[in-house]
Amino acid sequence: MKQFSTDNLQVELELISGHLLFVDPIYFQDIIEGHSQVDTSSLLDKKEFVRELEEKLFPYGGGRLLGYKFVSRSIGNYLFEPTTLKKWGEDNTEQELLSRQKQITTIGLDTASFLIIDLENYDKLIQLVTYDALIDALLANHLDKYFDQINKKLGNKGWAYVVSEGVETNSEFDGDGSYIVD
Repeated sequence: MKQFSTDNLQVELELISGHLLFVDPIYFQDIIEGHSQVDTSSLLDKKEFVRELEEKLFPYGGGRLLGYKFVSRSIGNYLFEPTTLKKWGEDNTEQELLSRQKQITTIGLDTASFLIIDLENYDKLIQLVTYDALIDALLANHLDKYFDQINKKLGNKGWAYVVSEGVETNSEFDGDGSYIVD
């Protein structure tokens, strides 16, 4: 199971609940630092929880920074192809409303990368993953060791990390920006 990609190849994560959060790692660091501001009792309704995270911690993001997607656990593992990401702009008010309501999965990126987290792992991952440690592992080419270390503590493989190939890629996922997740 390959849980990370730096070359636009498929990633795979274990589905625990099937409720997935798509988040830029720098925003995840903001979540780690501000999660006490969010009522975790709303975690029972995962979509509402993601909306609340976004409203409380990113009030100026327009509802487009954090992505939510439900995938049936019956498929076992979630396979994600980075090449399926599609860019989108602010000029589509219908899509923006659907994004804010979490009816479509969108994500805003500032670091040309993002995490996919099964929300069952949310409480544990905010204690285990940091932006600095993740980027250090990426730059040192030790993502495999970093993932092994976190997976052992987590007890599953219900998270993944995707990094853009950059502007030389043949896909729309070429770095920072707003994307729609199919």
